[in-house]
Amino acid sequence: MEISLETKLIFIFLSSLAYATPIIFAGIGGLYSEKSGVVNIGLEGMMVFGAFAAAMVSNFYGAALGGTGVIIVSILMAGVMGGICALLHAVASITFRANQIISGTALNMIAVSFCVFIIKLLFDGIAQSAGANVAYSMNIMIGGYPLNIGFILVVITTIITSFILKKTKFGLRLRAVGENPSAVDTAGISVTKIRYTAVILSGVFAGIGGAITILTFADGRFSALTISGLGFLGLASLVFGKWNPWGVFGAAIFFGFSRNMAETAISNFPEITTVIPSVTLKILPYVLTIIALILFSRSAVAPKASGQPYDKGQR
Repeated sequence: MEISLETKLIFIFLSSLAYATPIIFAGIGGLYSEKSGVVNIGLEGMMVFGAFAAAMVSNFYGAALGGTGVIIVSILMAGVMGGICALLHAVASITFRANQIISGTALNMIAVSFCVFIIKLLFDGIAQSAGANVAYSMNIMIGGYPLNIGFILVVITTIITSFILKKTKFGLRLRAVGENPSAVDTAGISVTKIRYTAVILSGVFAGIGGAITILTFADGRFSALTISGLGFLGLASLVFGKWNPWGVFGAAIFFGFSRNMAETAISNFPEITTVIPSVTLKILPYVLTIIALILFSRSAVAPKASGQPYDKGQR
């Protein structure tokens, strides 16, 4: 039975939302960190550690937890792992006032190497067997079409984040710390506490994004290419979205759609490859990222204190 063009387009749109989901989680995580004045280049590494944690849960406890249990526990453990990694970045950049770019970059470099080493140590060439241990689905059916569970979670996360930043005392203090930490400190509010909280939250959300990536696209199996630049697309969404939760959301969907073109459009519309080489389609999201940053970075204004370690003695 031939699938209609309308059905194909709907499937491509929904799969694009699934691809955008981990990018949105990474972007929202970066938003919390940068709103507090701490640049988090390490989102990619935190996503890798989150994906690694989800893979371990899926492989070793999948049979005992069952399908729903695997999804819930994997996401929770990935959030915890991402938060722990973010804590390392917070200690280096906040307590020791290290260069935030270097700290995040080091975390990215360590993440893949460490996780791949542990995977090889644990499995020693034996295939990871998540799919054989438990059957689960990251989709729910709406009107006969699959909608990714992670996308529902990230919509809720974006709504809550928007409310927190605009309507709560913590959100007000978070934004103030990112703009003028000296004034916040003078008012008797701990800049260090708020920045630590924000950076740890960024790691939690990035870790969750990593878990959703591996559960949705890799059947719970971890590899060195599991994340493959999603954290950096999250950072690009943060700039493209002008440090606004819904701006990040929209930018990530744009990048998710472009990234999905290489995966879904080729299989559904093979005639495209006769006009556009598949390799070109695969690099499309990164080319669009560069173009978007060139076009919109000038009008995107980061928090004034972003990237600047705060020294209480110099206020």
